[in-house]
Amino acid sequence: MIETGKEGPGIDGGLARRENPDSSPTSVIQVDSIDESLKKIEKSGGKIVVPKSPIPGVGHVAYFHDPEKNMLGIFQPDPSAK
Repeated sequence: MIETGKEGPGIDGGLARRENPDSSPTSVIQVDSIDESLKKIEKSGGKIVVPKSPIPGVGHVAYFHDPEKNMLGIFQPDPSAK
């Protein structure tokens, strides 16, 4: 995880090892409710690729393909993590 703004606004994020050298970077969007977002994604024609998964002490993440087969991720922070 990367934290750029301990005090005040900052752009936080994370880095993960690329598993496939032929793959491209994946954008991950923070959401208020990962469960509600996954329902909306499936209802809109998206396909869940990696279901809701915990990141201990940080939150939860999931990955999906949109209807055009672009890979995206969603992240819900754990409110007690900060």
